[in-house]
Amino acid sequence: MPLASPNASSQTQIRLRVAYPSAQSLIAEYTSRLARRDYVLATRRSVPQGAVFVFEMYCPDHSVPVELEAKVVRARPIFGASAAYELAMQYRATREGQAAVEELLRRIDVDRSYAKVRAHPRIPVNLTAEDAAGSGGGFLVRDVSLGGMLLAFQRGGWSAPHGASVLLGARFGESDPLVFLPGTVRWSRRGAPDGHTHVGVAFTNCDAHTAAQAALLQDLTHLHRPMQMLIHLACAADLPPAAISEVARRSDVASIASSIARHELAVALDVSVVHGPLALPEQGTCCLARVGFAGDLTGELSLVASLELCAAIAERIAGDPVPIADVPVLHDGLSEFVTSLGGSFCDRLEAQGVEVSLTEPLMGEPPPRALGDLLHTFTMTGPRGSAVFRVVVRGGGPLFAVS
Repeated sequence: MPLASPNASSQTQIRLRVAYPSAQSLIAEYTSRLARRDYVLATRRSVPQGAVFVFEMYCPDHSVPVELEAKVVRARPIFGASAAYELAMQYRATREGQAAVEELLRRIDVDRSYAKVRAHPRIPVNLTAEDAAGSGGGFLVRDVSLGGMLLAFQRGGWSAPHGASVLLGARFGESDPLVFLPGTVRWSRRGAPDGHTHVGVAFTNCDAHTAAQAALLQDLTHLHRPMQMLIHLACAADLPPAAISEVARRSDVASIASSIARHELAVALDVSVVHGPLALPEQGTCCLARVGFAGDLTGELSLVASLELCAAIAERIAGDPVPIADVPVLHDGLSEFVTSLGGSFCDRLEAQGVEVSLTEPLMGEPPPRALGDLLHTFTMTGPRGSAVFRVVVRGGGPLFAVS
């Protein structure tokens, strides 16, 4: 991939032309890149912050390219590496690119290579979805049609039995209610070439979909990306209405936790949420702070941060630098910071009609996770160190048990 000179202007634009064999493969790559949102890579040459990569994506019989931009939001040397740089990029769709995609979507037809031809064309969407059971894992919705979807996940020892009930939930705005689409597992296949388990789901009661459900399907098949998406799988063939309501209420926790991590916490500490494993400081080189909440929901928020990051937090609170060696003061600062995050968390839940209040700060290590606990974990790193932010909701009963 050609890269710009380190001395290039912040308005540098680097255009790359990429060809694809079909409209289907082009849209699959387009949605895969958008699904990454923030993308970090290492390179031997620096690119100025603010530079924009423009991918011109072509396929046969369509002369107008689909454009996708990737803006460099951070460029810095990698500590301890020789002539290596870390580039953090954010993919974004352009208005022209979205118009070209709409035209391509009209060209995608039903795949007739299967023995049983589907009634609707499958649209590759590549949307990440949270696990409503709070396993800490997630799903990838590879494609969606008006009649079903293809899920992929990577979690050892887990299977989706034929006939199991599935709920797909989504919302496009933070204040929008979750809309659920019920479905049933038709087939599952472990050991796919990409290392995931693939699950084919058929939506149920399609003829009786509400206006909101029909609108959700139209939005998804036209590549409108929801703010939040979740999947719940149950061994039972049917989910009672009370279970669906509980999924919706507990998913509010996921949305709020993600917002706090990616906005309040990340902005305050100059860190980025990263995907994949990150080696945290060993015991003695980090601090842990916890605060609980109780009411309609019971659980806790916790933050483990390296001493360097704790020093940045303490300085932010006290207004003066705090030595890394002064661990008690660092811990007090971290505890105060986590309590402020907990207050924001409770306020947002109450705005959704969930009554909760903070407890006193919690001491010691968190208790082992129990079957049915809802867990959301965010791993972060930045110039001043690394951290892990966790939100746990205690007790979900058999509906939320992770097998």
